[in-house]
Order: sequence, then C-alpha cells, then structure tokens
Amino acid sequence: MRILVISQYYYPEPFRINEICEAFVSQGDDVLVITGLPNYPEGEIYDGYENAIKKEVINGVKIIRCKIRPRKTGNLNLALNYISFIISANRIINHLKGKYDIVYGYQLSPITSMIPAMKYSKMNKIPFYLYCLDLWPESIRMVINPKGVCYKIIEMISRKIYGSAHRIGVTSPSFIQYLSDLTNKKKHISYIPQHANDIKNSFAIEKKDKKKTDIVNFVFIGNVGSSQNINSVLSALSKVKGRNRLVFHIIGSGSELDNAKKECERLNISSSVIFYGRQPKERLSEFYSIADVCIVSLRNEGLIGNTIPGKLQEYMSSGTAILAYMNGDASRIVADSNCGYIVPAENESELTKTIQYIIDNRDELVELGKNARNYYINNFTLDKHVKTIKNELFELTTGDLS
Repeated sequence: MRILVISQYYYPEPFRINEICEAFVSQGDDVLVITGLPNYPEGEIYDGYENAIKKEVINGVKIIRCKIRPRKTGNLNLALNYISFIISANRIINHLKGKYDIVYGYQLSPITSMIPAMKYSKMNKIPFYLYCLDLWPESIRMVINPKGVCYKIIEMISRKIYGSAHRIGVTSPSFIQYLSDLTNKKKHISYIPQHANDIKNSFAIEKKDKKKTDIVNFVFIGNVGSSQNINSVLSALSKVKGRNRLVFHIIGSGSELDNAKKECERLNISSSVIFYGRQPKERLSEFYSIADVCIVSLRNEGLIGNTIPGKLQEYMSSGTAILAYMNGDASRIVADSNCGYIVPAENESELTKTIQYIIDNRDELVELGKNARNYYINNFTLDKHVKTIKNELFELTTGDLS
C-alpha cells in the first residue's frame, strides 16, 4: 500500500506518528510523510534543519519537510506557524509526483493542519483517513468565546474537514458522539486508542525493593500546562500528614512550570517535590524505575477533560500503579484494569485522602502495577494499534467511497 501521511509534526519531534510510519514500512508499505521543519516544543528550528524544503529518509520512511515559521512564543507566532504549514504543504501536494492509495492524516492541533490532506484526497479521488487526537473546535472552547464569530468560523472549518474524511479514528470514546453530531457520520467513526512504546522492556526497568524504604515515589511525566492542574495536586499534597514519607517527582516542562515552582515554595513543600524539567527519552528509565505511583491529571474541562492522555498508556506499559486525578475515559480505563486509584477532577480534599491512603497502604502498589502492565499488553501495544489502523486503511482502499 502506498500511504501519504500528513502530519505537521514528525521525528525528531516526539510524537507517536514516528513509530506508526516505521511500522507501516516494516510491513512493506511505501510511506511518504509531508511535515514541517522540526521546532516543537522549544519553538525554534532544530539544529541541522534550515528553513527550506528538505527531503530525507529515516528508517525507510520518506519525508518531505516544508518551510514553516517556527512557533517561537506568543499566540501570534503560533498562528503564523499554523498558517505557514498549510500554505507550504499545499504547494508541495500540488506538485507531488506518484500515485498514492490513501491519505492518512494524523490530526493534532490545529485541525487546519488537515487541510492539505483533505485537498489531496479530493484532487486525486483517493480515501482520506483522519486519526483525531485533539478535538476541534472543542479544544479551544476555554480560550475563545464559543458564541463569538472566530469560534464559529473555526467550527465551520472543523466540520468541513471532519466531514470530508471517509473514516475517522478517535483516541477517546467520548469523541465519537461529538464528531457524530458535527458531521452526521457516526458509522464512520471508531475508537482506536493510542499505542505506547514498551517502556518496561525498552529500558529493562527493574523496580527497586519497596520494602527497604518507607518513601513512596509519585511520578508525573509530561507537559506541565494549565490543563494538567499541577498546582491543585501540590495543594492536595501539602495537606498530607507525614509528607516525609513521599516524594513527588515532576519531569517535564510547560507554560505552568514556573508557577508550579512558585506554588511549591508558597506551600512550603519544596522538600517533598523535585522538578527535573524536560528530559531526553533515554533518561525516562531512571524515573520509571523509582516510580511507585504515576500521576495523570486533567482539569474538568468538558469533553477535553474526559479524554485519554497518551501518557496513561506509557505509564501502564512501565508496570506502575496509576493515580488518576480526572474524569471520563481515562478514569474508566484505570477502573476497568484495576490498576490504581481514581479521584474526580479538582476534588482536592479527596485527592489528599487518596494520597494519604496510598502511603499508608503501599503494599497494594505492586499488584496494581502488574494489572497496569497486563492491560497495556492486551490493549495498547504498537502492534495492536498498527494492525487496527491497517485494517481501516485496507477497508477504505478496497471499498466504495460514495
């Protein structure tokens, strides 16, 4: 199968589309990725990539990198980054040689990054498969007035793009009804969870003997933004009795990192919290090896607060118990797998009680971690994800598109 992949982000940027494309190639598919020059998340073009069209091949995946404006900082620069990708990618597809069987759109933010995929599909009368990781316009409801003109325009664009896809895969079950209402295409929308790399085997993680220490290590890895509500976690932690029996490790960067550090000082809990900043993938084994509990958190932000963060699958692959401080689909996974503890989003008093319970009952954690690992193996491996996606693509390329 000849697959044209449209994704604004690609290696060396840290997204799962990298492994998916390489898995396609390993199965004999011919894959071309049209993407931007790497600049996420720092906002500057990576060393070695100049701001011009660049072609390369990485692990068998052919890549065309189109000229884009780097994200830098601020909303204006971000908007220009988004617009520049659309313009540049459209120019490339207008002159793209060769015939492809299908367009696979890997849709992160913004939804407009899928305009080139939609356009190529219509120009060449081939199927358009869209994998939705970020729900639009719902994901901007908290920052743009949903009754305003700007929101309505984005909603119209989103409806057109989602509606043009011949089939849509979503990362959370709660997305299905929203997109069904937006596009009237319920039968073409299916839940396909994100995969995670096998952290435990990749790093040969060996958990330390938990009986030799009274310290319980809570680990958070990933973006430290407003949606993750880390300050609420810190507030709950500050009320735990006997905080000398726990350490909260925060690995990652983001818009709220500095605020979280200040809040830590204000609450006088600096001795219980360690900030590491953003770390290379190669170092993650160090943190997973000490983790007793991995924390996943999201604010109560409607459908977006009900989504399944990709970090949950990775946490589970490491064989670590989970503390889910959120609502919705991710909490249901933790419940179904019996791999940890669930606290409703923004319920700080309940979170304090749960953290207290965990450090008083740490003997439960090993078994919960085993349950997490088993659920990952049965549901979230790369092989399972790619097999499901390939079935979707095959059905589209052999079926009736009318």
